[in-house]
Amino acid sequence: MKRFQTITEVLGYSTKPDVTNNDPRFLVKGSQNVIINDGEKVQTRKGYVRDGSANTATDPIESSYDWFTSTGVERNLRSYDDELEVRFALDGADADWYRVADGWATVDFSFAEWWDSSEVLDLLLFVNGEDKIQEWSGGIAEVASATANTITKKGTTTWAQNRFYSARNRTVVINGTEYAYTGGHTTTTLTGVTPDPSGEAAGSIVIQKVVERDNEPADGDINDVLITFENHLVVGSHKTNTVKVSLNSGNPGSGSGYLAYTESSPRIPGEGATLILNQPTVGFGILNKDLIIFSGKDRIYKTEFQQLEVSTTLTETLNVRELKSGSNRSALERDLIVSVGDAIAFIDHNKQLRLLTSVEQLESPVFKNLSDPIKPDFDAEDFTNGHLKFQDNRFYVTSPVNGKLYMYEVRENAQGEAKVFWQPPQLLPARRIARIDNSTYFHSNGNPETYKLFEGTNDNDLPFKSVAAFSYRSYGDRYALKSFDEWLTEGYISANTKILFRLKYDYDGATQQVEKFIDGTDDDILYQPIVEGSLGDSPLGDVPLGGGGDEPSSENPKFRVIHELELTDCFEVQALYETDGTDKQWEILSQGANIKKSSQIPAYIKK
Repeated sequence: MKRFQTITEVLGYSTKPDVTNNDPRFLVKGSQNVIINDGEKVQTRKGYVRDGSANTATDPIESSYDWFTSTGVERNLRSYDDELEVRFALDGADADWYRVADGWATVDFSFAEWWDSSEVLDLLLFVNGEDKIQEWSGGIAEVASATANTITKKGTTTWAQNRFYSARNRTVVINGTEYAYTGGHTTTTLTGVTPDPSGEAAGSIVIQKVVERDNEPADGDINDVLITFENHLVVGSHKTNTVKVSLNSGNPGSGSGYLAYTESSPRIPGEGATLILNQPTVGFGILNKDLIIFSGKDRIYKTEFQQLEVSTTLTETLNVRELKSGSNRSALERDLIVSVGDAIAFIDHNKQLRLLTSVEQLESPVFKNLSDPIKPDFDAEDFTNGHLKFQDNRFYVTSPVNGKLYMYEVRENAQGEAKVFWQPPQLLPARRIARIDNSTYFHSNGNPETYKLFEGTNDNDLPFKSVAAFSYRSYGDRYALKSFDEWLTEGYISANTKILFRLKYDYDGATQQVEKFIDGTDDDILYQPIVEGSLGDSPLGDVPLGGGGDEPSSENPKFRVIHELELTDCFEVQALYETDGTDKQWEILSQGANIKKSSQIPAYIKK
């Protein structure tokens, strides 16, 4: 009986070690569009499907925001060309994307949420490099009917429950026309509506008008990046060294709240402030109870609030202190920063995914390098307009220029032990990652469309190429010749799939390269469950009437195949599995050769 030495688990994707000197349980360079699943096996990824209507324009999605509001509703936004859109489902229809507003010169927005105690509502604030702050309540509904001075919405929730303003800025937009209202926000019918809205058709979308705050924080400011910290709105610029901090409460309708940036002398807790950096702001993050500011190429700052009593008045100072970071250690771009629990992840100017986990000691903050296992990939990558997001225990990193998505996965076993690894690159037209309805979506780098990821078995009806390239195997002795004449592969395969199986004997196939196929229609290698559906096939009660019973571990049939090969000596061998087409699905459970040491001695390498 021949004995095969097989690989039965995949530990991750790794490209820093030499491809011939890596652990054979790793996938290496050349792998793409495959996923290491929960069973630590490699399989083709699922595809993606378009979300909402098609759009033939060639404008990429430049910014996006997933807003999980204080009222429990989800508002997903995206921008392109000159407009901002929100995802919404009309009564009885699938969700689609609808215009919130348009007419902006640029739509590379930075978003932040701010709590308005006067409206008892969290507001969405956003900026785009101008001396303006945009404000939106998140109000959107569907028109049921309209009269000369009323608008009635569909559904039983009130206008206020649908996030329309109650006290100020009471203007809505329907099909491009603005309508003011004076009452009815606590019901399903707005009253005192002007001008006459009776011509608006039932089923139209009604949007709360975006409020533009001009000359904020001051005339001529360049507002590029926002964050809220303890309900202070913090505004930074890519062009200047000034960071402005707003009052953390008050009514914006009267010029207070996020519109107030002045401070007393001495400063009172909750007031605004101005912070001066040594270089312009790149972006912000929150680490534990600290606001972290990334500046220029090299600088990272921590804000410090200190309270003290002056006479009988409680005062508070707000300053910044620079962390000891290192050359090129600041974040590369604003959207390549993400706060994760008690850490901040970011991609620095050295193209390394870093995790900042502690700033208690300013002299020695902790910067973990998460991307080191795939350093060659990151070194060669272009992260311009990229996006870093954490969800579902994964860091997602996009490279819109090259159409690649990188995923760093964190898994935890029953004992609480963490396992971290990189997935192989996914070739996708992704610019930004979104979380919509608890699923992963991406916004396109080439047109105004959004797609649900890991859905279906093709890329919006298009084919894609999947490759699982394993490390070279030298079987414990790098300087002895080995030989084999059979290779075992075990896995799952769909009926329409034919896997190209390739073996490279010695580096890059220097000795020889062999190609074989694994055919999903070959009944000789398939193992499919027998469906017992007729009375008499099994005792009554053993299986449900009409079939059923235990489900197979995969939706596809299992296969086991041994490819017979010409006996060839080599020092090392690499196995690759590949498909290129539509709806091709497979998983590799184990693979390996009936390896043995060759009787030949490689005297020819001795010089």
